[in-house]
Amino acid sequence: MESKTTPRTKLLSEEETVGQRTTTKRIWKNLLVISVVFLLNFGAFRSLQSLQSTLNSEAGLGVVSLSFVSTGVPDHKQQEIVYTLFGVFLACNILAALTAGLCLDKDVKNSELSSDEPTPVSQLLLRTVRVFKDVDYVLMVPMLVIIGMSEAIVTGEITKSYVGCALGVQMVGYVMMCYCAASSVVSPLFGHLSKYEGARILILVAAAANAVLLIYMLLWQPDEDSLATILSVSGGWAVVRAVWRIQLLTVLGVMYPSNQEAVFANAEMAGSIGSMLAFAYSSALCMDVKLYIYMAVLALGTVGYGAMECKTRYKNNPETNTF
Repeated sequence: MESKTTPRTKLLSEEETVGQRTTTKRIWKNLLVISVVFLLNFGAFRSLQSLQSTLNSEAGLGVVSLSFVSTGVPDHKQQEIVYTLFGVFLACNILAALTAGLCLDKDVKNSELSSDEPTPVSQLLLRTVRVFKDVDYVLMVPMLVIIGMSEAIVTGEITKSYVGCALGVQMVGYVMMCYCAASSVVSPLFGHLSKYEGARILILVAAAANAVLLIYMLLWQPDEDSLATILSVSGGWAVVRAVWRIQLLTVLGVMYPSNQEAVFANAEMAGSIGSMLAFAYSSALCMDVKLYIYMAVLALGTVGYGAMECKTRYKNNPETNTF
């Protein structure tokens, strides 16, 4: 028996279609605005990186500290360039903030969700803080921090201390293209591979591979003929970071299915803290010291993740863990 289409049903269907179109337009608008904001921030950041790489190469510092950029630029003309680029950096960030604040749609009107009571901001904040009461999550925090630190090592250290000094600033873009391309290719591959090997194996293998990369970078002295090696190193970092980001977030989603918003928010915060710390001491320490610090955090994160896995396995199968 065919259902009859009444005028009321037709009107509701048309309203639903219009609502879906409005939501789609809002999503695309917000996506475009966010893309412009990231373009402004990334463009400003890369200009400063190119400046540091150029001065680093001219001074022949290699993997030595880059603190001279803000404290010891000898030439008056170079000092003007520094001030100009810092001004452009500040202006781009202000423009990005204004663009996000004025153009993003903050009032999302959804008739289906209008009947639900909104969650107070204080309650959301408490849920986010209470995640740290979970011992398993605390054990995984160093691995989440290392995700941000690995990004900072590639974009802030390898490009300046290795690429800029050995190959020149003109090769920074190509190295970053290799990094991004490798990350894009391996991300879906490891997503499918995790179905057969499991997230635990992939995370530990990535940690071991990262340790090998760190040891190699400590022993390696780049030169003008090191293009293939630098591309391989940047690709290796991309693979390691892609594995960690995908598999760790998957583990968190499985462990906390009912509190994913707070868990993922804390995960992004931990990664941001890692990037912030790596950039904070970037200009004050030599490259080998930075790698040793990263190696220490990596060791702490690997031990913490291993302890979390053992604790979870014992909790799920206590009878198989008796001595």
